[in-house]
This record gives sequence, C-alpha cells and structure tokens, in this order.
Amino acid sequence: MTEITNSRPSIGVSRSRAARIVSSHPETIRYYEKIGLIPPPQRDRSGYRQYDEASLSRLSFIVKLRALGFTVEDIRMLLDDGPERGLTCRSVSEIATRHLESVRQKIGELAKLETVLVELLSECSRENVTECQFVDRLIAAERQGEATR
Repeated sequence: MTEITNSRPSIGVSRSRAARIVSSHPETIRYYEKIGLIPPPQRDRSGYRQYDEASLSRLSFIVKLRALGFTVEDIRMLLDDGPERGLTCRSVSEIATRHLESVRQKIGELAKLETVLVELLSECSRENVTECQFVDRLIAAERQGEATR
C-alpha cells in the first residue's frame, strides 16, 4: 500500500482525527471497523480508540478505492489477499477490469437516461399550467411498460 505523506503524530490518533487525515467521516471509519475492513484499534487509558500508522494507511487505501467506486466486497478481496498473502497483479487486474465493465455499463444506462430526459424536456412547454407533457409522457410510458428503460 502507498504511504500517506501527510505529517502525522507518531502515536495513535482519535477516530475524528483519523477521519480528517484520510478525508473521510468518523462514522464511515466506525462502519469499516464494524464490517471488518479495518481491525479494531488499540485504546488509550481512557478507552478512546487510537489509530496507528498502519490503520491510517489501510484507511487511506480503502477511501481511495471507495472514491473510485469499488465495492466493499472488492476492497475486502484486495485487503484480505494483499501482496503479503500472494495477491497477484493478475488478480488485481481482474477485479479492476470487472469494475471497469460495471462503470461502462452504468455510463451506458446514464446515457440512455439522458436521452429520455432531453426528449421529455424538449416537449415541455415550461408554462405555468396544470397539464404537463413531461408528466403525461412518463405516465403513458409507464402504462406501456416502457418507463425509462
């Protein structure tokens, strides 16, 4: 994993500080801990969680993957089967390729949605009247089973 170059204290940091460091939210970190993406951190004498360098690097990796749209399941595979456990470049490539295919499919679906919306809006009078062609067309399409597919 790539190390973060931000300046950090050498001892553990609180969840809220960890969230700021990795550009996330404390509740998101709590969720990652709950589902096992990150191990439970050490606690200080007062019982507060203290995230060390390894936890922050792992969190940063997770946050970057989530920003790219990878699923929790994909992230779990990348973390659980990391380089120290024999994860190969081929395995990473397969996961990334599968994700890219999913992204491309979503882009195609969004392009179709855009086309439908442009068409519906082109027929809209934009007048302050109670009869709306936009709504009428959607209702008619739904009745015909078309909807926005």
